[in-house]
Amino acid sequence: MNSDGYNFIAECPICKEKRGVCCSRSQAKTEEQIAVYAIVCDHSWKLTREQSATLREQSFALVS
Repeated sequence: MNSDGYNFIAECPICKEKRGVCCSRSQAKTEEQIAVYAIVCDHSWKLTREQSATLREQSFALVS
């Protein structure tokens, strides 16, 4: 198990379905757009800057 992995729900822009996605905590703590991967549909994408900022603000796991 990857201790740096962070799991959450995001809407896949390709499937238009909510998917469980994973990103790196260390990457998510930067000011860059967060890159995610959904294993169910095998799609990867970057969250918008706004979505990335909202995730950082609302996630205790990324703040601590």
